[in-house]
Amino acid sequence: MAFISDEQISQIRQTANLVDLVSETVQLKKNGRNFMGLCPFHSEKSPSFSVSSEKQLYYCFGCGEGGDAFKYLMKRDGLSFPEAVRQLAKRCGIAIDEAKLPPEARARIRQREGLFRANQLAISFFKAQLEKAPHVSDYLEHRHLTAETLDAFEIGYAPDGWDHLSRFLYENRVPKALAVQSGLLMENDRGGIYDRFRNRVIFPIRDSSSQVAGFGGRVLDDSRPKYLNSPETLVYHKSRILYALPLARPQIRQTACVHVVEGYVDAIALYQAGVRNVVATLGTALTEDHVRLMKGYAKEAVLVFDSDSAGINAAERSIPVFEKQKMDVRILVLPEGQDPDAFVSANGGAAFLKLAERGKPVIHFLSDISIRRHGLSVEGRLHVLDDLKGPVQAIDDGLKRSLYIRDLAERLEVDESAIRSRYEVVRPEIKKSRGETGHDPLPVDWQRKDRMEKRILSMLVQFPDIHPEMRKRETLSLFQDPEMRQLGEAILSGLEAGGKTLVDVVSQHLDPASASAVASLALSEDEWVYDGCVKLLDQFSFMRGRRRRVTGSGHRV
Repeated sequence: MAFISDEQISQIRQTANLVDLVSETVQLKKNGRNFMGLCPFHSEKSPSFSVSSEKQLYYCFGCGEGGDAFKYLMKRDGLSFPEAVRQLAKRCGIAIDEAKLPPEARARIRQREGLFRANQLAISFFKAQLEKAPHVSDYLEHRHLTAETLDAFEIGYAPDGWDHLSRFLYENRVPKALAVQSGLLMENDRGGIYDRFRNRVIFPIRDSSSQVAGFGGRVLDDSRPKYLNSPETLVYHKSRILYALPLARPQIRQTACVHVVEGYVDAIALYQAGVRNVVATLGTALTEDHVRLMKGYAKEAVLVFDSDSAGINAAERSIPVFEKQKMDVRILVLPEGQDPDAFVSANGGAAFLKLAERGKPVIHFLSDISIRRHGLSVEGRLHVLDDLKGPVQAIDDGLKRSLYIRDLAERLEVDESAIRSRYEVVRPEIKKSRGETGHDPLPVDWQRKDRMEKRILSMLVQFPDIHPEMRKRETLSLFQDPEMRQLGEAILSGLEAGGKTLVDVVSQHLDPASASAVASLALSEDEWVYDGCVKLLDQFSFMRGRRRRVTGSGHRV
């Protein structure tokens, strides 16, 4: 990498803690020498994502993704390599000379950091304006928000007027174009700029890394729109951000459950009432990225709605999303006419949690609604079966689908086989991931490789000090598989080129596919010592030499 030395890249990599980095979005548990969790890059029910604190490498035994901290950040956040290096360096407090960056990388990094800086400046502005607006403080107090809550959520106020924030950003040397790109300012047809948020209570929106990505604003009166969010930007993607997640994360991990509400006011009210494992969507339906984020910390989600109609629509949309991510979900509809804010104000957080415990699985919720609507006459039961057909068919898990059909048959007093026939759907055969089947954890291309050759490479990546002995013995010349020999040569060359650690070799000398293969070998639980390595090399040389003699002479030895 031309713009930064290998030594500095190695310094950043060794300073960064991969376990801490991954733990921001994945719940990891110690498993032997490594940590295991659900893979953030594919859907799975059982943990197959392994992270080594010792080797600073990760590997998913399910989908084959593997590498170091830089690759993880690139994959998770959609960053280029220079951006990942810059971001990790910043986290580690290591200075990088940006003048050496390629122009396009420098421009993108500066834009991202400029947007985050503008947003952080805007927080300070909005909070300061709240202190100068007693009528807004009175409004928030009337909504029973405490000073501690206002501080925790960094709530502020955008004053009425067209240029209060724009002047503040100008005074703090935020370029006009960047301020418009951030969504804080808007541009009219004549090129003039004005504040997007005016006379609104402001709710900063932090991403999963706790950086301020955008803002939400709520009016103080009956103006429309009632809520206004930042537009999509380089750093704000509402389909990938859950409001209050950084604050809720500890309690979500502790309870393995997350409550999902529809707006930030509801999330704040529940949080203040003691229900701290709560997040909110940002004016959009739940997406796979949302569920993937939640799945990193929780086993179950409870979707909270204030009416049956809203619950029905959201429940039906949620089934394929949660099914694909293999996460359990229940539906909670609050008593008629009450949203989460009103409910906890009247009844408290403990009452909410008690009610949430009675939340229903999606199919049960939909069947209850349908039965109430159509009744249990012959015609009513047929309508119920029609209502439930799509939701039941959306369930990928065959056993789960079968159990719901049996339950539905008992409730409707209809023959189970008749419902199965009515709901029959042809599904394409989907090959299970290796992490779920327990097969060899190597990538697909390496599944049928020679067991002894894989053992030798596994030894090499876990005990790199053996590499001079392997070179002296010309061990790789005995490999029969050219791909395995090529990978071994790449590892040896990387070590001989000055790679101080295995992770240096993986990052600097291997292509992505080879890096994933090496990561999988490195994360096994084998313990190696020098004498054991030499013994394995002796055994391998004897076996291969014997095979060559047999092949060459045509006689058994």
